[in-house]
Amino acid sequence: MKTHVIIGASAGGIGCANTLRRLCPTDKIICFSAEQELPYNKCFLADYANTDKTAEQITIFTQEVAKNKNIQLLLGTRITEVNTEEQTVVSQKGKQYSYDSWVLATGASPIIPSIIGMQNTKGLFTFHTMHDVNKLHEYIQSNKPKKAVVIGAGLSGLECADFLIS
Repeated sequence: MKTHVIIGASAGGIGCANTLRRLCPTDKIICFSAEQELPYNKCFLADYANTDKTAEQITIFTQEVAKNKNIQLLLGTRITEVNTEEQTVVSQKGKQYSYDSWVLATGASPIIPSIIGMQNTKGLFTFHTMHDVNKLHEYIQSNKPKKAVVIGAGLSGLECADFLIS
């Protein structure tokens, strides 16, 4: 029996886990997510922000499904080191996991531009994860801002702007 490690639990990571389970029905599969939330469809993040969909409605993989497929889903577990010679990965908390194969499926990361005065600014958010949206909601409810600036006109930036004006 082999052990397959997947770093990332968005669409790519979950798709990989499901495919590996189909191709290797008895192998051990461990899927790591740095996020605390169950894997969800990031395409619906704006709908979640606008409360058109709940967290449950955008969830793509639950612990129950993972258990039924014999996939170990470790949430809130950031992998900080991959040692290809020893075939191990190490979590942020120092726990080591051995593997026969590994997949990096972390997807994109938001970038905060290097603009003077922008770092560590109160009210500065990214719009990339469910956690980001929750922090933005909390800030809006607590501070009731009247203006906002969105930097970036990609899909996430446009969805964030749409959320802010609604």
